Amino acid sequence: MSKVVKFYFMGIINRDLGIVDVNMSAFFERLDRARINGEINNQHIVSGKTMKIFQIIRPNLNAQKSFIIPFGTLKRGATYQEDNGRVEELTSRLYDITFVYYNQDDNVAMVSGSKASPSVKVICEFMNLMLRQDRCNFIMTPVTYDTGLEMVRNARIVRSVSITVNMNSSAIDRFYGFQGSGLFESLKSFTQESASTDAQKITFELMTGRSKYARMNKQQVMVLLNNLNLDVDTIEEIVVHYKQGIDEKIQTAKLRDSYLNLTYDFSNCPDNNLSSSFILDNADVALSARRLSFASFIRSKTADQVPLDFEIDDLIRFR
Repeated sequence: MSKVVKFYFMGIINRDLGIVDVNMSAFFERLDRARINGEINNQHIVSGKTMKIFQIIRPNLNAQKSFIIPFGTLKRGATYQEDNGRVEELTSRLYDITFVYYNQDDNVAMVSGSKASPSVKVICEFMNLMLRQDRCNFIMTPVTYDTGLEMVRNARIVRSVSITVNMNSSAIDRFYGFQGSGLFESLKSFTQESASTDAQKITFELMTGRSKYARMNKQQVMVLLNNLNLDVDTIEEIVVHYKQGIDEKIQTAKLRDSYLNLTYDFSNCPDNNLSSSFILDNADVALSARRLSFASFIRSKTADQVPLDFEIDDLIRFR
C-alpha cells in the first residue's frame, strides 16, 4: 500500500446503463449481512486469483454513513516470518488488501491499495459476480479534475487564451453551454457565419499587449473557461499562456484531455501504509481538502439518476 488514496464515484447501473438511485450504505449493509449469514458466495476467482470481500469496518458500531469495505486477493506461494533468527512458514491464509472507504453524505469513495492488492477494475468484476447481472451492474468511476484549469487558476499572470473549434457536424450548436454574454453571442455568431466558408477549424485568441506588465483579468478568464462546453467533438484545443511572475518565463497550459484521477496524500501517516483505522480517523481531512474538486463531478454523475425498479435484495445473487 501507499499513503495516497484515489477518489471514485461508486454506484449501480441498470441494463440501459443508467445510474440507478440506490442508497449505497444500505446496499453494502445488506451485502454484509448476507455474507455473515452465508446467503452469498463471498469468494470468487477473478483474473486467475482467489478473491474475497471481508466484513465492513466502521468507526463505531452505530456508524452507518461512513465505512470501509476490505477486498483481498489470496497471496500465492509459501509465506514466512522470522522467529529468533529462524524463518517459519506461515500456514494461515494471507491476503493483499484494498480498502474502499465510502462516505454517504458526499456519495464518494476513496481507495487505498498496493500493486499486489485488487485493482478497482478487479473489484468491479468481483462485485458483479455477486449481483444479478440481468438487472444491474456495479461500477466505480474515477473522479477526475482538469489539470490545465488548475494551472491557470494558480497562475499569477494570464497573457493569452486561444480556443480552437472543430467545425465538423453540429459543433457550432454544441460549442456554447452559456447564454446571455455579449462576448459569447458575438463569438457564436462569428462561428456560424464562418461555417459557410467550409473551414475545418476556427481559432479565437484573446491576448494582452506586448508590455511585460500587461495581464488579463484572471477571474474573468476562469469564468469564460468554466462556461465553455468542453465537448470532445467540438473544441479541438484550449491553450492558455501564463506566468508566475513579471520576470518569469511564459508557460503553456493545454486544457483538452488534461484530466487526472483526483487523489489525496496522507503524508502525515506515521506508517508506510494506510491502515483502516487511520483512514477512518482521518477521512474527513481528505474529504474537506478535495470537496471542491469532487463535488461537481459527483453531481454530474447523479444528475440523471433513474429510480430503482427492484428491492435491494432483488439485485443480489443469493445462493
